Amino acid sequence: MTYLAEDITNAQELLVRAERGIDERSERLKESGKIVAWASGQLADDAEVRHAMQLLKRAELGEGKIEETYQTTAVVKSRSGSNGKDNFAAYVKIYWRVESDSTLPIDEYYFVRSEHWFAINGSYSATQLNAWNIARIHSAWEDMNDTTYSNPTPNKKYTLSSPTSDVITADGKMIGVTEVSFNYGTIKAEVSYVPYQ
Repeated sequence: MTYLAEDITNAQELLVRAERGIDERSERLKESGKIVAWASGQLADDAEVRHAMQLLKRAELGEGKIEETYQTTAVVKSRSGSNGKDNFAAYVKIYWRVESDSTLPIDEYYFVRSEHWFAINGSYSATQLNAWNIARIHSAWEDMNDTTYSNPTPNKKYTLSSPTSDVITADGKMIGVTEVSFNYGTIKAEVSYVPYQ
């Protein structure tokens, strides 16, 4: 049996889900793993850091084996501009997969990719978007992908593939970061998923 959901990509819908803290993980995964989100930059409003989790696929493969795919989103909103209206938000999404086997004591986690973008309400314009993702395979080793986009387009998704195809071990984690520069400063959204807390 397979469950499939359409990946939510609408910025406003993602923001609402993040503000509500929607988490579609199974209870077993909620008990073992954790989501951590941060905001930084001169323009970030720390009170507005939000995150959500969407289940995209769940497949029962038989013989006690289950494969699930999730996307974890973090949204960081800016403080309002001097007119009280202008603002923007930075988004980062990490996609990951977990393979469970009832005959094995530990699940296998894989980092799939990350997406990075921003939305604007008002007169701001962005000069640069820095995107990177990190797969910490275990405590002593990590791989990273990163890139920079000049004059990025609002609401355009910038995608990075996973820096590794290796299994994320018990002391590893998956990280995605979006940093957007504007004329008045920067805003950065960062999210990580730690499979075993």
